[in-house]
Amino acid sequence: MNKTSISILVSVVLILLLGGYYFYARQGNTHGNPWKMLPNTPAFVLQTDEPGDLYKKLSQDNERYKSLKGIKQIENLDHSVQQFLDLIETNRELSNKVLDSPFYLSVYSDSTSGPNPYLMLFQIRESVKISDIKQLITESNSGKDVTMSVVGEGSQKILNVVNAKANLQFHVAVLNGVVALSPSEPLLQKALITYPQTNFTENNAFKKVAGTSGKIVDARLYINYPEMAKLLSNYANTDYKNDVQQLSHFAQWTETDLILKSKNLLLSGFTFSGPDDLLSQFDRKNEESPNLYSLFPFNSDVWLNKSFQKFSKSAAADQLNKFSAPYRDDLKNLIQVSREVCFVSNALSPNEMTDKSWCIVSFDDELKGATLLKDLALKSNGSFVRNYGSHAIRKINLKDFLPVVYGKIFDGVDREYYTILNGSAVFGHNPEDLIQLIHYYDTGKTLDLNDNFKAFSTNMLRTSNLTFQLQLRSFTDLFPKYLEKNLSSKLLASQDILKDFQYITMQFNREGSMFYTNFALEYNSAYKEENLALWKIQLDDSIVGKPYLVKDPKNGKYDIIVFDRGDHMYFIDYNGKILWTKRLPNLPISKIYQVDYYKNGKIQYLFNTANNLFLIDRDGHFVADYPIPLHPAATNGITVFDYTDRKDYRIMVAQADEKIHDYTIKGNPVRGWTYPQMPDITVQPIYRLLTSRKDFIIITDIQNNVKIVDRRGRQRIYLKDNFKKAKNSAFYLNSTNNKGIIITTDEQGQLVYISRNGNVTFTDFGKFSPEHYFLYDDFNGDHVKDFIFIDHKKLVVFNRFKKELFNYTFSSDIDVQPEFFSLGGKQKVLGVVASHENTIYLFDNQGNILIGRGLTGATPFTVGSLNRSGDINLITAAGNTLYNYRLK
Repeated sequence: MNKTSISILVSVVLILLLGGYYFYARQGNTHGNPWKMLPNTPAFVLQTDEPGDLYKKLSQDNERYKSLKGIKQIENLDHSVQQFLDLIETNRELSNKVLDSPFYLSVYSDSTSGPNPYLMLFQIRESVKISDIKQLITESNSGKDVTMSVVGEGSQKILNVVNAKANLQFHVAVLNGVVALSPSEPLLQKALITYPQTNFTENNAFKKVAGTSGKIVDARLYINYPEMAKLLSNYANTDYKNDVQQLSHFAQWTETDLILKSKNLLLSGFTFSGPDDLLSQFDRKNEESPNLYSLFPFNSDVWLNKSFQKFSKSAAADQLNKFSAPYRDDLKNLIQVSREVCFVSNALSPNEMTDKSWCIVSFDDELKGATLLKDLALKSNGSFVRNYGSHAIRKINLKDFLPVVYGKIFDGVDREYYTILNGSAVFGHNPEDLIQLIHYYDTGKTLDLNDNFKAFSTNMLRTSNLTFQLQLRSFTDLFPKYLEKNLSSKLLASQDILKDFQYITMQFNREGSMFYTNFALEYNSAYKEENLALWKIQLDDSIVGKPYLVKDPKNGKYDIIVFDRGDHMYFIDYNGKILWTKRLPNLPISKIYQVDYYKNGKIQYLFNTANNLFLIDRDGHFVADYPIPLHPAATNGITVFDYTDRKDYRIMVAQADEKIHDYTIKGNPVRGWTYPQMPDITVQPIYRLLTSRKDFIIITDIQNNVKIVDRRGRQRIYLKDNFKKAKNSAFYLNSTNNKGIIITTDEQGQLVYISRNGNVTFTDFGKFSPEHYFLYDDFNGDHVKDFIFIDHKKLVVFNRFKKELFNYTFSSDIDVQPEFFSLGGKQKVLGVVASHENTIYLFDNQGNILIGRGLTGATPFTVGSLNRSGDINLITAAGNTLYNYRLK
């Protein structure tokens, strides 16, 4: 239908509604029921109580609709609708009456009703005669190129409207205040014959779902599955018509309430399924559906999940007779332990569908499932094929094994090879396909880490029996494979616009005698390419503390050391491969220091627990006489100094005797060290500041008393005024003014200056709690250091004139030390870990969030270039998962 045709059609609709309004006083008010005029049986019915509000919500401040108007046909339709609204707006009473009246759009699959089998009903509740409408069209401007004829008698009259110039033919009928319009005369005749006879609305399935409809919604969509299957098969490629027609046996009716949001279209409601329908195989709600998204490739474009409480109740056990006796018991037992099955693909073209698609099966009993599959491989002479890392790839030589055991979801899928991945069985076309999926998993390139998917998943049901999802932006190149040629061509012409519509989701979950149904469509013009998470790995227990980057002297690349709650130390290479694991008596309480014990260019890793000093080489072995016991026990983490850069290391540590001890790298006490005594034990790190070639070693005990000594432990500065340092505040060399050489903050958040002669002065930047963090760095890039405070949920930055440069409020308290780091060149970034949200926020020097809620992390992070490529990596952890993100 072209633009002229649409304009004329809208004009006809306007005239009909004007006629209803014009003749209202003469004919009186009537109350026809539009539902009773809908012939048996529609594929879809869209109904809205207030069409004016629906269009307004669509067209105003709705990014989705604005994008769709880039498609020519929709732009033309919108223009015509707007003309219609402008016309009736001249009469406010008429406008309100028309736009507030219920509207129905019913679509049919019956090809005998013509090429456009749809019906529109306007319930204006005002009686109109066909002759009056004919007269109005004749007298209007739209009537000059129109020919009209009336067929039928009495209540069966139909006005045929033809505009040969515009190639438009339309048909109109009026019955008890309901105006009916359709391009199909046979369909309109059926509507008149139907009223007031019994129709599909008396069907038990329809009545069930109709009774669940919401009262205050934008619209309601009703779906009749047998008819929908017939309709959609007309638009499928020949090879897939039969597959689409299988939907006729999926369920009977669905009713969903439509809610429009700026970026999402959400429909939720209920589906009724008969005992012989496919949906009825799901016996009840699955409360703990496995999270298979952690196995899907991050760029998956289509997937279908089927999740069962008891898979054996839905499996066709009689189908097992297709296999010979040696296999039947194993297959029967496999059915008993299976729980969730899915098909997933990240193919971008029809040629890739074979090699870039996988079938995944999860089990109630993972060990038993894996054992049964291994037995099937052995019995079928498939057996072991190869290892990839810790994953064994096997082959099962049983034709049609997957579709017989797990259903038609796997029909025509040739997947003989499998491996076990995170407790689930993954089937692929060949070993290389499985290796590809293993690599996605091992390197963290999985859908659960996809930022776009994580944002959209808030619209999804947490658990469901059946989930179908399509990433439209990636799927457009597959249109020719699955869609009828003409439709495919039209959609491909608008694929740049369609790609802004990212995810389409359909979910069904058993609730009593029906299925809760959730449909969602996401508009995402700000799609972010998934290039941050390079890999993730899962360790044996929750990760504790900060990951450390350690340089490989041979190639200059960086490996990672991390610890878990089970006292394990992990050594991981830059590709995310665990090279070794070592169990320790206790967790470290210090940083990890890289030292060269033998002064030969080889590197070892030095740290301490409460009871020992540890020195471990790159192969995971203890060095020399290590571990070295500490008596009495250490109360803080060691601080390591190399005063002369000659690898004559000094290891400084506070111990339970409230003294500060100093050791050589061999664990011997340093000669000449005076063992500074503190009033109480020291748990905070010891700081060393160097200025004018003098060392200032700063010690703070648990009562926040401060002592400043030289490299022999002799007091260098005698403080003339006591203060209580904030426990989360570090010491810095002052470069702002001449009030003192050292700067920190006290428990009230006051800035504290310490001069060489021991004078202590204070500056007030406002009230802060004793738990605040204080950083002294150049936040805004003007080469002058600023004052950064983070207190509970509030981040605030001041310049040296106490002017507030920036503030930000987090949704939870910050309890991890924030850090500044460089992204290369002059770009510095402030990183803040919101551990309660499992999120890391990165702020640039303008206070903009570079990456927020896209970086998963609950521990302190570390930043560096792992493989010397110029990329900037951020390594962090949440739970037992270690993440490597690429920031640049």
